[in-house]
Amino acid sequence: MPNHPLDHRLRDLGSVAGLAARWQLLDGRLHGAAALSCGFAACMAASVSAGRRMRTRAGSAWPGRRLIMLHPDLLRPGHEADRDQTFLHECAHLIADLEHGRSCGHDARWRAVMLAIGEVPATTHRIDYLQAAAQARVIWRCTGCGRDHAFVRRPRRALRSCHCRACGPERGRLIEIDPAAVPPGA
Repeated sequence: MPNHPLDHRLRDLGSVAGLAARWQLLDGRLHGAAALSCGFAACMAASVSAGRRMRTRAGSAWPGRRLIMLHPDLLRPGHEADRDQTFLHECAHLIADLEHGRSCGHDARWRAVMLAIGEVPATTHRIDYLQAAAQARVIWRCTGCGRDHAFVRRPRRALRSCHCRACGPERGRLIEIDPAAVPPGA
């Protein structure tokens, strides 16, 4: 398979089978989907990388490339539960997609794989350190209600042409504040 233009931004972690064994997820959990032989075997041979461009996304699965990408912060000590949950979620995507030969998204086939591996079929995460507010490069604050609008990338629109949706254009004037000035979890 030809190299992808963004491959230089990935850090290879190993194969799904190798990491699942190292993280002790193979026998107890991941083997629950072994009955889906085609998808399971292809998933085990897939590679896992840490994506340096990921901001708020915990992980993503690329069945065509046989690749799972994880957010680098999930690999830090103390984040093992989040890492395992995300890893299994993305493995379920690979297994379902490769078993059925097309993208299953978060449909019933994907949910069945999640249940087979003993996971709750949740489609979103609540990982505090991956939320937009924690990763924000730009924060706009409403002068009307005080709500912060966090952006991981600088918005293309000019600040003066925007307003807070809740307050409207009359009361919802926005000002830019320094993300370092906002305490974590605020």
